[in-house]
Amino acid sequence: MTKVNCLIINHNTSALAAVALASVVLSTDSWSRDDLAITVMDNSSTDPDVALVAEMAKRCDVPFLPSRWPHPGPVIAAKRLDSTGDGLRDFVVQHQDCDYYWLVDSDVEVPAPGVLDALVAAMEQDRNLWAATATMARSDDADLWAQIAFGDIIEMAFERSRGGRNGPSRKEFQGPLHVRSPHACTLVRRDDVVVSVARHVGMSPVGVMSGDPAVGGFYDTFGMFTRVMTALGRTYTTVDVPVLHAEGGSWAAHAYPERAERARVRAAELARELESRGHGAPDAGRVR
Repeated sequence: MTKVNCLIINHNTSALAAVALASVVLSTDSWSRDDLAITVMDNSSTDPDVALVAEMAKRCDVPFLPSRWPHPGPVIAAKRLDSTGDGLRDFVVQHQDCDYYWLVDSDVEVPAPGVLDALVAAMEQDRNLWAATATMARSDDADLWAQIAFGDIIEMAFERSRGGRNGPSRKEFQGPLHVRSPHACTLVRRDDVVVSVARHVGMSPVGVMSGDPAVGGFYDTFGMFTRVMTALGRTYTTVDVPVLHAEGGSWAAHAYPERAERARVRAAELARELESRGHGAPDAGRVR
């Protein structure tokens, strides 16, 4: 049987992370927890909902662990630790007892069963693939969003790309934009090449590591990692299975309280669904 290690990293998006975790568990009920191990890693979050995601982790019987890469605060990129990329690297290097890593952003909801199975199937069909990612559902996917309860509360504005308040416009960077594999809901093959590149190159944005806007084309997690894997002749793909992406990994709950409140409502709905399927209350101990 295929063995998958799943990681969700949270930094001040705790209500969304609770949704992400619950949706991963609910969408993989057909998987044995011996074959799918789920971990939530927290980067020194200080938002009001840390207890919520911790309780959800306990309900789902998954580890809720601190990372060793806390953000030191809102300082310039040259002095900021990129906790997402470094957390991913740590996880890949330290958890090699698997066939695949399933990397799920804290602002993703997996809305239905079958997403993980489809990603695994794509990887099994092409052994040269190092990654397969689910399709991100966007706000202009009207038919899809009409069918999915969480659709009305996810704001896929891509504000950064248009110079919005989530950060500077990418056009301000001097370097060319480079295509990269997304990492929001991505299955990564565990093999010697992937682990070695993760160990020696890392998965962080070069723009964050260097603080140099001239390399803004790599200003995303997985940017340089993708280029190195491409140089080694490896490929990645997108699979036609939708997941919901709130584009929330870039914002803190302190700054967007309305989003956090809506995520709390959704987390409560999913918690009730978990309980109805036999996943106990937070104080119930092991639920599987």
